[in-house]
Amino acid sequence: MLAHKGIMLATGNETRPLNVWLYRLIGIVSLVVLLGLSFAIGADAACLLFVLLVGGGLAAFVTRRRNDAAPDTTRYDPPPQQQAAAPDALARMVECVQRYEQTKDLADLDRTITEGRALVRAEKDIEVWRRLSVLLGQALLKRHLATNDRGALVEAVEVLRSAGQNIPPGHRLRPAALIELGAALRELGNLSGRLELLDEAAHWYGLCSAIESPKRAQAYVGLSTSLKVKGDKLDDAGVLAQAVAPARYAVGSAPDQQQRGENLTYLSGLLVLLHRRTGDPAAVREAVTAAEEALELSSDPQDRAVREQALRVAQAQERHRE
Repeated sequence: MLAHKGIMLATGNETRPLNVWLYRLIGIVSLVVLLGLSFAIGADAACLLFVLLVGGGLAAFVTRRRNDAAPDTTRYDPPPQQQAAAPDALARMVECVQRYEQTKDLADLDRTITEGRALVRAEKDIEVWRRLSVLLGQALLKRHLATNDRGALVEAVEVLRSAGQNIPPGHRLRPAALIELGAALRELGNLSGRLELLDEAAHWYGLCSAIESPKRAQAYVGLSTSLKVKGDKLDDAGVLAQAVAPARYAVGSAPDQQQRGENLTYLSGLLVLLHRRTGDPAAVREAVTAAEEALELSSDPQDRAVREQALRVAQAQERHRE
């Protein structure tokens, strides 16, 4: 019975005891076989063979039991306290970032950043790590924009770059991660004058613009602004002209009228700038048309004031051309 259990366990099969009379029959047959072997090969050799068979069964049984007791190293199971703590920590971080948007209290961002740093370094669950990384990167970028903290911006680029590289295509977090990464790279490239960072920002924005998501228009704007900043740095009208196409796509892919109006206002300003550099009459005519449509889409008084100013600039540029 013991030899049977050892063999079955070693082969990975479920061990079910046989009928006791079957074990007795097997035992009687084994004795008859051993007695027959004892005449053919000698009693000592037959006993040795029996010992080896029983010993092999016992060894297989012990090995299987050890393997069952060994930890599974192919996957990670967070301990119970970590499984409970991670969702709570994510919820706290989201709440702090949302509260900061309302109150502009930097203490909320600092709490998010402090807790996020510790969790990102310790987290082993890849899905939780991805969410933590995006939240931490967002908080760091917001802190830089509020305080001009260059260290926070550099750290945001590092965190978001790691997140962007480790969130695969098709993942629901990928658009948000790429948008935040592009924004951080564009900001750092603008401040440092490092054109390779602007190129990297355009790369990530371009990947995001190819994804069907509510953030597609935002990705097109990001791609356009990255090219615009690069064109300004190089004083290159050709690079500036490249920024127009994604700005137009941003208008066409806007998810609602408010976003469409904002993108039209941006497009109008970009076309005015291009006209100033190149003197292209088509650019300024399109700028006026875009600004007029943006104004028509606005109902908020404060927003209308911004769009009216954009329209006046475009019209003045058009009159100056004439």
